[in-house]
Amino acid sequence: MIIAILALACEVSLRLLGMTPANAHHFVTRPKPFFVRDSLTGWSMKPGKFSLSKLGTDDIFEATIDATGNRNSGPDTCSTRRPEIQVYGCEFTFGFSIPDSASCCYKLQTLLPQYKISNKAVISYGLTQMFLSLQESLQHRDTPQIAVFNYGSFQDMRTPLHHRWSAICRYSVTQGDDISEFQEISYPYFDLNNDSLAFRHTPLEQLSGNWPLTDKFATLQCLNSVFYMLHDLTQTGYLHRIAQKTSLAIMEYCRANHITPVFASITPEATDIPDSLTAQGFITLNYGISIKDSRYNGGKIDPGHPNSAAHTLYANKLYQLLLEKKLIK
Repeated sequence: MIIAILALACEVSLRLLGMTPANAHHFVTRPKPFFVRDSLTGWSMKPGKFSLSKLGTDDIFEATIDATGNRNSGPDTCSTRRPEIQVYGCEFTFGFSIPDSASCCYKLQTLLPQYKISNKAVISYGLTQMFLSLQESLQHRDTPQIAVFNYGSFQDMRTPLHHRWSAICRYSVTQGDDISEFQEISYPYFDLNNDSLAFRHTPLEQLSGNWPLTDKFATLQCLNSVFYMLHDLTQTGYLHRIAQKTSLAIMEYCRANHITPVFASITPEATDIPDSLTAQGFITLNYGISIKDSRYNGGKIDPGHPNSAAHTLYANKLYQLLLEKKLIK
C-alpha cells in the first residue's frame, strides 16, 4: 500500500513538472505510412499530402512531400533549369509543427527565385543520414551548387548508435505500429575503427526499445531515460568525436565533388565543430537562435521545435550569409 501511494505521488509530481509518458514525445500522421524504406539512408518520406500532429494534442499541421521525397519548398514557377541549393537537416529544418509555407526553405525560395531550393531534411535524421542523402542525390545526378547542413548538438546521439536515441527513433519511425511491418528498414550510423569512421547499420527491429508501460506512466519514462542517460554517459565524448569526424567528412566530400558546403548550427551552443571547420577554410554559420526562448518555439503545444518566427530568421540569416560570401548572384 505504501509503495502504491509513493508511486502515485511520484507520478502526480512528475506530471505537474511537465514530464509525460513516452508516447507524448512522438507524433502521428494521416495517412500512414509516412516513412518508407530507403536502401541508403534507412528511411525517407513517402510522397503525398499528410496531416501531422504531436501525440496527445489536437494541433495539426499539413506537410506536402513531393515526388522526390522532399518537403514542398514552394511552387516551381521557372521554366528553365536553375542552380540548386539543397538544405539538409532533421525535423528542425523540415519544419515540424508548421505548414509548408512557414518553413525556412520555403521562405528562402521566395528570397531566391533564381535558384531551386530543396528541403532535404527528414524527421529523425542525424549527420550520418544527411551525408548519405547527399551521396544519394549525386547518384541520381542531382548535384547542387550549394549544400547546407543544419547541425544541432542533440544530433550527436543520432550520428552513431546511441541507446537512448534508439528507443526514440524506433518509435518515431514506426509511430507505435507493429515493428514487424518495418523489418526492411535499417538504421545507418558511423562508428570508429582505429579513429577512422566505419559505416554500420542495424535493423530497426533490433534497436533498443523503451521499457514496458513507459507510454502509460511518466515515472517509468523518467526512470527509463535516466537509465539510458547513465548507460551512455561515458560515451558522451566518443559520440561527439564521431560527429566531428562526420562533419569534416561531409565538407571534404562536397569539396571533392565541386559543391560549396555550408555548415550551420541550429543550436547556438554548438560552436566547436563550426570553429574547427572555419579554421580549415570551410563556410559556417551560427543562427544564434535558441528554442528555449519562447519567442522561437511552439509554446505549450510544441516547445521542442522552432516556430515560424525562428524559420524566418533561419532563412534571412542564411540568405545574408550567401550574399556576404558571394555564393549567389
